Order: sequence, then structure tokens, then C-alpha cells
Amino acid sequence: MFNSIKFLRKSERAISATLLCVIVLNTNYSFAARTEKQQVGVELSAVGGSALVGALVGGPVGFAFGSLGGVLLAEQTKKNNDKAIEVEKMQASLIELENTIEEKQQKIATLEQSTVDSLALQIMFSTGDDKLEENDQQRIKLLSDYLKKNRKLVVNLDGHADPRGTDEYNNVLSLERAKAVKKELVNGGIAESRIILHSHGSNFSTASKGDLDGYALERKVEIELVNPEITKPIVQH
Repeated sequence: MFNSIKFLRKSERAISATLLCVIVLNTNYSFAARTEKQQVGVELSAVGGSALVGALVGGPVGFAFGSLGGVLLAEQTKKNNDKAIEVEKMQASLIELENTIEEKQQKIATLEQSTVDSLALQIMFSTGDDKLEENDQQRIKLLSDYLKKNRKLVVNLDGHADPRGTDEYNNVLSLERAKAVKKELVNGGIAESRIILHSHGSNFSTASKGDLDGYALERKVEIELVNPEITKPIVQH
């Protein structure tokens, strides 16, 4: 009976020491993802280390319990490592997704700016007319969409006319052309307070007398986007 009690005590010490070894080693092996080769080394170290501690404390019985604990520890480190690898894969996927989103946002911003560059030029009109063509309406809609995303910007609309006709007529016509563009912007959701009108008549005409092609280039509304925080817009009185 004495031998049985002695055996049990050795077994208890061996189990306790093995458990302590498992806890310590498991703490060290739980947090970093390892390569397959590194993981094999860790598992062998876990089994061997646990067996050695068990043998030192409990002799042959401790060695047996230590080996068993080492196997359990090796399995646990493998599970932990698999989880760590999965977490790293998820983190890498998230980073890749973030980079992809950022890249697409940059492309969209570039495309939007290119659209604005093409829109922030001129809307052309027929002789004596202030009506917008369908393609111009589409271009102004794109401009409206951009302005809704960039609420700090205001719009200067400069109406022009060719030199034919009286100054009074040309001044009214150039203003009506600017108003036509303004109306389309307002219909597109842009507040009137963000739109400033200017009418110049034929004051800036540079076409030679009788130059019909030159006249065609002067029947227009020029569109300019302005950030009031940087450039103070010129308000017509």
C-alpha cells in the first residue's frame, strides 16, 4: 500500500509539473504564425520538453505523463498556429481590399476632375439663340453631379455674344445664355446661391468683321469653378 501511495504522489507531481510546462510553453507559442518547418520544430520541442520535465519530477511515470502532455501541447500549438495563419490571411486580405478601394477612389477622382476640366470650358450657342443642345444638357448634368460632391465650389457663368446686332441686344442675349446654363444647374440640384452670372455682350469679341467662323466661337457661356476659400468670386452688380 505504501508503494501505491508513493506511486500516486509521484504521479501527482508529474502531472502538476507537466501541466505547468504545458501552460508555460503554450503561452509562448500562442501568438505568432509560423512556417510549416517552424511549426514542426515547435511541436517536437513541446513533446520533448514536456517529457523531460515529467521525467525529472516523476521519473518513468512522469516521463509518460510528460510525453502525453507534450503531445497535447503540440496539438494545441498547431491549432493556435493555424488560427494565427488564418488571422494573418484575413489581415492581408483586408489590406489588399483597402488598397484596391483607395486605388479606385483615386481613379474616380481623376476621372471626375477630367470631366470637370472638359466641362469647365464653354457651352456654345446658335446665332441669336439661348437654347441648350441635348449634349450640352448632359454635360451640365455631369457638372451638377460633381458640384454636389464638392459643396465648397461656386460657379461663374460668363455669357458672350458675337458683334452682330446692337449692344443692348447682345447684352440681353449673353445674359439669357448664362441664365439657360444656370437653370440647368439648378434643375440638377445646385443651389442658386452657388451660381454667379456675368453678361459681356460682344465686349470681348476678337473676330474680324464678316468672319462667320470667328463669330461662332463667340456665341458662348464660359464656365469657371471657384473655391471661395482660395479665390474670391467676382459678383456682378
